[in-house]
Amino acid sequence: MDPFAPVGAGEVTDSLRAFMRRCRLPSLALLVALASAGMLAPVAGAAVPAWTTYRHDAARTGIDPDRTIPVRPAQAWQTHELDGEVYAQPLVYGSSVFVATENDTVYRLDAATGRIVWSRHLGTPEPSSAAPCGDISPSIGITSTPVVDPAADRIYAVGAVSAGGEVHHELFAFDLGSGHPIGGFPIRVDPRYPSGGAAVNQLQRAGLALDAGRILIGYGGNDGDCNTYWGWLVSAPTNGTAALTAFQADADYTEGAIWAGGNAPPVNAGGDLFVSTGNGSGDATSDPEYGDSVVKLNASASPLDWWAPPDWQSLDSSDADLGSGMPTLLPGGFVFQSGKDGNGYLLNGGSLGHVGAPAGEVSGFCSGGSYGGSIYDPANSTIYAACSDGLQALSLGSGSPPSLSEKTGFAPRSSASGPPTIAAGRVWVTDYGSGSLDGLDPSSGATKSHFPIPENGSDVNHFASPSAGDGRLFVASGDQVTAFTIAEPSPVASTATTLSASLNPAPAGTAVSVTAAVSPAPDAGSITVTDGGAPVAGCVGVATSVARAGRAVCHVAFARVGAHRLVATYSGDPFYAPSRSAGLVESVTSGGSSTTPVIYRPAISPRRLPASTATTLRLTLSEAATVNVTITQGRRGHLVGARCSTRSRRGRSCLVQIRLARRLFHARSGRNAFTLRLGRLAPGRYAATVVATNPAGRRSRTVQLAFTIIRA
Repeated sequence: MDPFAPVGAGEVTDSLRAFMRRCRLPSLALLVALASAGMLAPVAGAAVPAWTTYRHDAARTGIDPDRTIPVRPAQAWQTHELDGEVYAQPLVYGSSVFVATENDTVYRLDAATGRIVWSRHLGTPEPSSAAPCGDISPSIGITSTPVVDPAADRIYAVGAVSAGGEVHHELFAFDLGSGHPIGGFPIRVDPRYPSGGAAVNQLQRAGLALDAGRILIGYGGNDGDCNTYWGWLVSAPTNGTAALTAFQADADYTEGAIWAGGNAPPVNAGGDLFVSTGNGSGDATSDPEYGDSVVKLNASASPLDWWAPPDWQSLDSSDADLGSGMPTLLPGGFVFQSGKDGNGYLLNGGSLGHVGAPAGEVSGFCSGGSYGGSIYDPANSTIYAACSDGLQALSLGSGSPPSLSEKTGFAPRSSASGPPTIAAGRVWVTDYGSGSLDGLDPSSGATKSHFPIPENGSDVNHFASPSAGDGRLFVASGDQVTAFTIAEPSPVASTATTLSASLNPAPAGTAVSVTAAVSPAPDAGSITVTDGGAPVAGCVGVATSVARAGRAVCHVAFARVGAHRLVATYSGDPFYAPSRSAGLVESVTSGGSSTTPVIYRPAISPRRLPASTATTLRLTLSEAATVNVTITQGRRGHLVGARCSTRSRRGRSCLVQIRLARRLFHARSGRNAFTLRLGRLAPGRYAATVVATNPAGRRSRTVQLAFTIIRA
């Protein structure tokens, strides 16, 4: 079709639908409904499965947008026992599933087979015996659902860590592809506790939220409500600094937990987020102080507005948490909330109104209380709420405010009570009492699929909710994860690869940046550049991803004068087909043969390591050279004349770099990796100063890389 020719409305719609099918986007009806509701928070686009946070996206829609053809559900695989219980919802990105355990370990699994691609143990978890009460055993590590940021190629997780007899919480960040730690992390993310407070009394149960470059972290207490704890929402920047901000519920008293059965705060299209809180323990008579409330906040955790029901004091005294599930975003800026009292509340998200009657209410629809919250399906204007007596459904009418009523004829099994997920045309709910998974008809609640979840001698953990992607469901049970096939995978998308050079023609020996770009940007795969059919050193298997905008860059210094025919080939991945660029003729002239070596992409990994282990220095060189690595440590001294001395104890203070070790490596042109064994270094912060010298004696610019030795 000519893109500039006039077309009818039907042709536009058909073309858009075809594009959306090819790029694995939600249905047109769903996109229109979510956009009109103001529910679509900004997310990185990717034509791959992307269940990157609790309930799929920042708005917590809980709907898998992969429009695949349903098949008869069957178990696809199950992991062996992992190193701890799994309370977090598995996350899906591309061909990988990310799982976090109570032993403070993050796993990357192959989504097709369950094979472990990598695992990273973050630290020593809190022993369950250290907690004053609770029901997680034998250790408390990562309880909340992490969050994946495809735009930064990272995954963030918060774990309870025990060190030196002290318990605290740390925010970790890892590279999605390699699992290597991100510089600047981990950081401590406990709030400043008032007198009587301690991290060991706080459970970080609510799923993480990513909003405007910050991670939002909810805290409550351990099961049993023992000792002194509060409800906190901590906001930590993703740049690794320790500049935390925090919101505290029921500050004059205690409790007011933010836990929500593991649910995460939803973020609306304007970047504001909503949380619900638990009951407080005080005897306040006029102000709930954000206890038993729905609170609207910005990304820095500063409250903007709030609502509490008129009977909040009764909820306080009866331990009937409003915050046993997070709010649900609805069309028109409205919000739905249900909790332990079994009522459903419709609120105006633009003006919550503090203490007062809600905009709408359905009383007692949820016998035994709601845990984990609800999701809204715009395809049939229905709210599905997790209730102790089985999944319940409410119909959302038109108008402003819209009407709210129990859905006629909806009657699922009473034990199917876990937080719901919608995928492949069914509503999926766990029965964590018997350890099974139900696929329900969205209209009637009738069970269309029912199968047990194999368990390793333990139950499916409370409030477990499945995630979905590319025709599979993933659900945690005890210390394992099970995958079920529910639909056919989507067809592989075609790609196009282009190739360009920073300098053409270029003098022989001069470094040239060669850039290959794949469109649309894939989530994985690599690019190799050849010269006349032969691989170019330093340009073989260069990774690309959404975070790199589909690009791969390598640096080449061509020695041979003449024409070089370059071609870039993209390897493909499970969702994108391979492709090959057109040939690029790079002309190399005889001028400028004396060169200076150039160091590209230097990195040390890991950057935090015990003294007994080794780290790896990786860098790309424009030509063969000798690499000189000097290990130094900054030490405090005092000025003696014009120089800084560590021997002097008086005078003006200064910082002197002490040379501790020196290593020489002979390196080739292209990508190199060198092992640095640093076993004799004491715990502390160090720097590796790197310089390359070619056979002609020309030296590169000096590069300095920081790393830290920790106690083993």
